[in-house]
Amino acid sequence: STSIIPAWHVLAYYGVYFWLGTQLFTPEGRRGIGLDRISSRGAIAVPIAVVGLFPVAIDSSVYGNNPSAVVTAVAQTTFCWAMGIGILGLGALMFSRPRRWVRWLSDASYWMYLAHLPLVIVAQRWARSVSWPALVEIGAIVAANSIVLFLSYRWVIRRSPIGRLLNGPLPPTVPEMY
Repeated sequence: STSIIPAWHVLAYYGVYFWLGTQLFTPEGRRGIGLDRISSRGAIAVPIAVVGLFPVAIDSSVYGNNPSAVVTAVAQTTFCWAMGIGILGLGALMFSRPRRWVRWLSDASYWMYLAHLPLVIVAQRWARSVSWPALVEIGAIVAANSIVLFLSYRWVIRRSPIGRLLNGPLPPTVPEMY
């Protein structure tokens, strides 16, 4: 959308995902789809999406081998839904019990989301001055920014007022990741 008023079809597309989120994470006593209903059974959707849907979606949109815009749209939308449900299912399967390091990464992720952009801009300016292969440059940018953000979260943000604002108060017995 190029205007301040979003296109109705884009708003509707993302609105459906938003609606699903409200149904998955409903408060106690309120009827909804519920994350527990997706559980680990949803994990089977990832290989189906990657093997069955991704080739159709990428072939028809990138290479233009399929003249039908409807086939492309259906394949891409179904791929997005299958991956979303599949990732939720994998999460339910792999992270069904609490893990300290997962909680720490989860808490750090909001800080990283908020603070990453200026670092990426600076790193991209640096990347313009080197002539490395693109994947190496991207890897270096991601690795360097992740290290800076993880360290800043651990030593500056986690137990500060900013950390409490981002993640709420930590119980006094919550140990660090290491």
